[in-house]
Parts: sequence; structure tokens; C-alpha cells
Amino acid sequence: MQHETPRVIAQQSVDEAKSAKQDEPEESVTRLLKDFMQKKLASSNLILKGLVTDQLALVSKGTDELLAMSKHKKGEHPQI
Repeated sequence: MQHETPRVIAQQSVDEAKSAKQDEPEESVTRLLKDFMQKKLASSNLILKGLVTDQLALVSKGTDELLAMSKHKKGEHPQI
């Protein structure tokens, strides 16, 4: 059985740390996308509720929110 040198062990630790850091942005993007989709759903629900209850103010608010979200460039995250 071959023993690993401290240098090899240290390099493995660095490689594992780099790998873990690469995973974090993907999880962050997934979380941001999930939040964005939740906001879109909430805005769509406002529109639907406004249509069903004949409250045009809700329809207007929901459409304004969706329009604001659609105008942002990819990678930007609106503050709604």
C-alpha cells in the first residue's frame, strides 16, 4: 500500500475545495431562478384574481409587475 505525501493530500484538499465552490454558484442560480419564478406566479395570480373578482386594479398591478420582470436583462434580478 502506497502512502500519500502531505503535498498530494494538500492538493486533493484544494481540488475538493475548488469543486465545492464551483457547485455553489449553480445552487445560487437555481435559488434565484426559483425566487424569480415564484414572483412571476404571484403576479399571474394577481391578474387571475383581478379578472375573476372584476378588480381591475389587481390586473393592472399584476401586469405591471410582469412587464417590469420581462424588461430586465438576463442575469439581472428585479426588485419587486
